Amino acid sequence: MPKRVQRIKDSETKVKKISEKLKQKANNPKDLSLREFVESLKQQISEVIDAGYDYSEIAKIMKDEGITVAPSTIRSYLNTKKDNKNINSKKDSEQSNKTTSNTTTSQTSVEEVPHANDDSTLINNDEDNTANTSDE
Repeated sequence: MPKRVQRIKDSETKVKKISEKLKQKANNPKDLSLREFVESLKQQISEVIDAGYDYSEIAKIMKDEGITVAPSTIRSYLNTKKDNKNINSKKDSEQSNKTTSNTTTSQTSVEEVPHANDDSTLINNDEDNTANTSDE
């Protein structure tokens, strides 16, 4: 059965109105979360750390601008993204291996484990045997 196509009345006017609203949204971006804020400064923070400063000094600069954040949080936000990629890659790989081995195990188990009623089922599957079995 073909899909039903939704038709929009007065679409030209609606496209213009929605387009204008979307432009307004684009001109007023949402506020960043603390994590996004810190990650957006990653390059500058790394340069300051490389220059010999520590995370507490960076936290002090942020606090002077009204952003309260612990030095450990800054460090965590900057290190987590890279670490999570490595961890997630390992987890994905392990999960894939588990799924593959479970599938193999399941298939093997189903094929190797006989059921109690298999003998009669096997006899009944063959038409010649069914005829012979019913005579007995």
